[in-house]
Amino acid sequence: PTKLKDDIIRLVSSPALNLDTLELYNRYMVPQLDNRVYLAFSRLTTIKHLQFHRMYIKSITTMLQSIPSALVSLTVTARKKYGDNPSFLQDIAKHSLTLEELQWNIVGVVEYPVLPEAFDPLSNSPLPQFPRVRKFVAVCNKSQPDALKTAALTKAFPNLAILHLAPPSNFSSDFHVFGDFIGSQCEKVRERNQREQLESVSMKWGSLTECSGELVHLYSLGLLCHVEQLKIWNTISCDEEMSMLRQVYEDTHPKHLYIHSVGPLRLLKALYAAISDGAARETLHTLVVGFDGGEDGLSSVRP
Repeated sequence: PTKLKDDIIRLVSSPALNLDTLELYNRYMVPQLDNRVYLAFSRLTTIKHLQFHRMYIKSITTMLQSIPSALVSLTVTARKKYGDNPSFLQDIAKHSLTLEELQWNIVGVVEYPVLPEAFDPLSNSPLPQFPRVRKFVAVCNKSQPDALKTAALTKAFPNLAILHLAPPSNFSSDFHVFGDFIGSQCEKVRERNQREQLESVSMKWGSLTECSGELVHLYSLGLLCHVEQLKIWNTISCDEEMSMLRQVYEDTHPKHLYIHSVGPLRLLKALYAAISDGAARETLHTLVVGFDGGEDGLSSVRP
């Protein structure tokens, strides 16, 4: 109802209301918001923590550009329409010196890169830098390992501590990396990412406190730094995936390793061999792994 909308806008923009945190849900996925909403946002001077859910990216970027307060954390769950080509980091660059936590999930008619600016050949703008961001969370589609550019991530977030490449909401833990073109694709992406890290110290992090994601994305990322806590969200179910896991493990030397599940039994034995070899074994303190009995007929083994 119009009166209710008016009351909400009046409440949000009231100078007597010193909001610190605001969460907005577009329940019916309305493509275009009332202009008075944008005006209300231009009057918010105390907001530090902001969340957008189920909104179109164009509406979000308009509001972010109009808000005068300096944000500390931002969460975005947005939809991208065909023809929209947002440069999201550019759109939030005004908050680059205050943002400490950034989370986003953008879906649409085509897959959306983790850092869209890094993939725009027509963009002449330098990638903005967010020196205070310590936590970055992005939803990664499992069919798009090439949407990860490690050098771009380290440039945008040079002091990052926590990186989560979250699986999409329809994620299946039984997803197999191999069996299609994805395996060869992530080899090329990994080679590029590691080459760029080796070419310049500024293109890699010294260490990360936490890093998580599907194996295909962690492998493609090609991190060449210590990760204290490493989490892998999918099942390791074939020799090729075990080989990828071994390389990620050797490159990151985790202190704590969590794996969704491993199976059949021969792969669990291969995992033990992998973590028992090389210099990385000196750093591992905790291993938590689910077991999928698979062809061996064993139901489960608790970590």
